Amino acid sequence: MNTAPLNIQPHLHGLEQKLAALRHLQILVNILTGFSALLAAGIVLVGVEMTLDWWIELPRAVRLVLLLATGGVCGWIAARFLIRPLLSPPDDDTLALRIERATPGLRNRLISAVQLGHQERVSSPRLVERLIAETEQLAPTLAYHKAVHWKPLLQTAGAAFLLSLVAVAAFERARPASVDLLRRAMLMPVPVPRKTKVICLTQNRVIARGDNILIEAVAKGITPPHGHISLKYANGQTQTLTLLPATDDRSRFRRLLENVQESFTYKIKLNDGLSEDFDITVRPRPALASLRCFQIYPAYTGLAPTPRALGDLVLLAGSKLQLQAVPTKPLQRAVIRLAGPTREIPMQPGAEWTGEIPIPAQGLTGFSIGLLDRDGLTSKDETVYRIDIVPDKPPSVILTHPQRREELVTVYGTLWVGFEAADEYGIGAVFLHYKQDGSDAVKTVELDLEGQHPKTLRRRYEWKMSAISPLLLEGTSIEFWIEVRDTNNVTGPGVSVTPHHFLKVVSEAEKRAELMSRLDEFLGQIGAAADAQEKLTRSLGELIRQKPTP
Repeated sequence: MNTAPLNIQPHLHGLEQKLAALRHLQILVNILTGFSALLAAGIVLVGVEMTLDWWIELPRAVRLVLLLATGGVCGWIAARFLIRPLLSPPDDDTLALRIERATPGLRNRLISAVQLGHQERVSSPRLVERLIAETEQLAPTLAYHKAVHWKPLLQTAGAAFLLSLVAVAAFERARPASVDLLRRAMLMPVPVPRKTKVICLTQNRVIARGDNILIEAVAKGITPPHGHISLKYANGQTQTLTLLPATDDRSRFRRLLENVQESFTYKIKLNDGLSEDFDITVRPRPALASLRCFQIYPAYTGLAPTPRALGDLVLLAGSKLQLQAVPTKPLQRAVIRLAGPTREIPMQPGAEWTGEIPIPAQGLTGFSIGLLDRDGLTSKDETVYRIDIVPDKPPSVILTHPQRREELVTVYGTLWVGFEAADEYGIGAVFLHYKQDGSDAVKTVELDLEGQHPKTLRRRYEWKMSAISPLLLEGTSIEFWIEVRDTNNVTGPGVSVTPHHFLKVVSEAEKRAELMSRLDEFLGQIGAAADAQEKLTRSLGELIRQKPTP
């Protein structure tokens, strides 16, 4: 049997070119069919979603599911009619069989030529060469176009074309409503187009329990005589109320809900327009769970911080009142509102909200705490805590020596100046002030306290007249007094002075005469006292000797 190699390439090449051209045409037809099917499915699915959305206003979650379903269907069509034909095009045998079916007169000649031409050795090479040559000669007369599957393309393209015409016509006729519906199908946040567009002015709100809330909306387009608001509470209860137009603007609809106790969701309907769902969230107002007070005394008092009861805020001027507040809910801000001077002091956040009130000498009468929570709700009817300010009393001082308001001194004499002073928190300084007659210039001598700040002080100061410069002259008058200051460096210092005393500079002879006069006066007082004592003694003796009357 002869199995010599075939010499058929010139004839076979012509057949392969025609089959390759047919393959490319079939792939193009398949791609066009897939695009037509994809377009038709997209128009139908998006149109159905837009229609349903306009009819029953689909929630966003439902629109998302429909959009994903549309994407899934379109993805399947693309994989089936676009990607698959490109990845698995028809081979030569398949195309040859299609041509055989379209040209019955070939009687399997084309498929035999293609299959035998791809074999390297055959039993009758001359017969095969003749078969391929004859088939190649018949190639121009073959009905290649009948081997292409045109029907699916014509059907899908025709359907896509008709659907596109209907969709474009409907889309243009329904503008601008169709634009909004398409945007909603793409999950954009736009309302369903209606003859009446509802613009809700209240929208989402957080209010305090027991507050009133004004639900307000504006109608754009056709304005109805009234509208409705549908409420749905957290417990499932529903309620429908009427919205009436405002007297000054018939397109504005309002409804005041008083003393709201529960959260609810609401939507507004005006004519055929329906708003989105909005939430009114009811929360308790912020309040104080606890409030502690500590009085911080001024440093000069030497006193430690002391807890104070809110009902007993009697505070020393110059102190600070430290507040430690615990709110009932998280806050974004807290302030101390002062009564008297209108002022707010911000409090610092932490485990407790803290703040300090400086206590002035006067004017402050109380305080309250203002709270602002993270929902924007403020505290209400804050308690005003009364503050009574106690001023730091000035020190007390008395001059114990000399006792007489006027004294005589000599130029080189010495005057003992004695005094007693006291202060609740400590004496800061003691001064001896004096001035001479005919002059307003006051001279001062500061007495040495040896760095101490005693609360009580008893002291005698040796005042030498010769230390006064310039040297005093006889006949000069001197006015002097003692001044005591406390350690109050916040609202003070407190100052007290003794009554003014007077000195007159005399000669030594005049001083001796004054001393002798005092001595005589003193001795006279002693004699008078002795006589009075003697009389009293005699009267007492007579009373004792008297016998009682029977």
